This record gives sequence, structure tokens and C-alpha cells, in this order.
Amino acid sequence: MSPQISPTELQDQSKFRLVEEFDHFDIFKFLSVYYYQKHSWIVYFHYLLSLAAIIFWLWSGIKAGYSLGTFFFIFGWSIVSMVVIFIPLHEIIQLIAYRMSGAQQVRFYFSFKKIYAFTIAYNFVIGRSDAIRVALLPLIIIISALSIAIASWESTRFYFLNTFVIYLGIGSKNFAIINYYWLNRQKILYCYDSFDGRRYMYEKIQNRS
Repeated sequence: MSPQISPTELQDQSKFRLVEEFDHFDIFKFLSVYYYQKHSWIVYFHYLLSLAAIIFWLWSGIKAGYSLGTFFFIFGWSIVSMVVIFIPLHEIIQLIAYRMSGAQQVRFYFSFKKIYAFTIAYNFVIGRSDAIRVALLPLIIIISALSIAIASWESTRFYFLNTFVIYLGIGSKNFAIINYYWLNRQKILYCYDSFDGRRYMYEKIQNRS
């Protein structure tokens, strides 16, 4: 767990500098920069994993002799499962990860209209290691569970492959978060979400000898 500090402490300009500030609903613009524009091996790994999953998904469907209609039918059910089960589960795991880090006021938001969700820990300062854990834990758990299902049950393999491919797409925002911290690994970073609907990211000023 990262050393706990308060949002008030981050206002000390002799110790911290503000590096990012945006509305909660603008977070996806921020993440798109660290997924589509600023790359590292983390994003390339996600590209490779997604490509391999898509190829295996198509190959499995063709090998099974599924028609185009069957492709779309199963894909549709996978989307329904993603919205009803896996996206909420993803955010619940993130909520648990926040709680593990010590956050008390954690909220979960979901928009059926725009099909996105995010978890917010209000006025809780989170450091690099905890932020990476919050982003990584749902990926590890859900990807592992779907991989086991794909390997274990041949009758539902194509359905779980569909779900796996869709989840990888949704998980790109988590890979973007991890990528952000990797690209800024030389900095000591902290962030918190305020009650006014904004996220603030600070860098600790390090003394240069």
C-alpha cells in the first residue's frame, strides 16, 4: 500500500506539482492519448493479445461451421453478457481493489446509454502501486476466468471467445492507465477524485542533488 497522504497535502506547491486535471467524463479522452498516441510495450502487448484472440475466435467459428447469422447471434449474446455481467463485475473488482488500498467513499457509475462504467474513490489519494493494482486486478481475474471457460467447455467455447474479445476491447482503458504509469515511471505520482467531479494528478517534486 502506498504511503497515505491527504488531498490537502498535495496543495503544498513546494512538494507537489499538478500535472493533469480533467472532469470524470473526460477521462476517456485522457486515456485515449495513452492508448492510441503514446505507446509502450504494454499497449503493444494488448494489441498482440487482441489480435491473437480475434484470429482464434474467427478460426473457431469457421472450424465449427457456423453461419454468418450464428456469428452475429452469439456475438449479440456476448454483448448482452458484457453489459449485464462483466462490466459491472469489472467495476466491482476495482471497487474492492480501492477498498484494499484504504478508500472509504467509493462509488460505481454505469451508463446504459453510452455503455461505459467507472469507479471513483472520492477524496482518496492513490499512489502508483495502488493505481496499477486497481487497473490490473479486474484484468487478471476476468481474463483468467474466461480463459479457463474457453479451455474447459467446448460446447460454449465460441460464446466465451466472443466475450473474451469484447472484454479485451473494453479493457483497453485499463491498459492505458498502466501504460501511463509505465511511461511516467521516473516520476512519483499521486491522484485523487474530488466531490466536484474532477480528477487531479500530482507529481512529487524530487530534490536534485
